[in-house]
Amino acid sequence: GEGVCYGSSDLDLAAGFEIDAGVLRERLEDLVDATLFSSPLRRCRKMAETLGTPHLDERLQELHFGKWELAPWDAIDRGEFEHWREDFVHRAPPEGESYASLSRRTLAFLTDAQAQEHRSIIVVTHAGVIRALLAHALGVPLERSFAFRLDFGSLCRLSVQDGTWQLHCMNC
Repeated sequence: GEGVCYGSSDLDLAAGFEIDAGVLRERLEDLVDATLFSSPLRRCRKMAETLGTPHLDERLQELHFGKWELAPWDAIDRGEFEHWREDFVHRAPPEGESYASLSRRTLAFLTDAQAQEHRSIIVVTHAGVIRALLAHALGVPLERSFAFRLDFGSLCRLSVQDGTWQLHCMNC
C-alpha cells in the first residue's frame, strides 16, 4: 500500500495483524456488550472478526478514489491531483467521491446506529471515516480534519450524551 493511492480497494491486512488485534481486544475488554460494526473491506472486516461477529456496513468504507485507485501516487496526473487537493472536501477524484460525500454517508450510519439505541458500539473502519466522525463530533470543519493524526490499529473513544460529544482518547 505504501506509495499507492487506495481507499475503496479491497486490500488485505499486513501479516502479523493478529498482534494488533490482541492489543485491541485487551483495550476493548470493558465493551463486551457493545454492538460491533465494520467496513466490509477485508482490512477492517478481518480485524473486526477477531473481536466478534461484525455487522458490515458499506457506509463505513474508505474514500473511493475512482480512477486513481491502486495507482502509484507519482503516476497520478499532477493537474488533476492539484485541482482535487485545492478543495478535497467538495471535489472528487476522477470517477471517485468527495470527502463531503464520505462524511454524509458516515453520518447517515451514525444517525442509524444512534436510533437503534445501542448501549455502546465498536466501529472498525478507515482513517477517512474516523476523521469525518471526529470532525462531526468535535465541530471541526472537514477541511481541518487531517490535523487528526491516526495511527494504524489505534483506538479513538467517544461518548455522546444529550447530543453533546466528548472525546475520551485518540490513538489510545
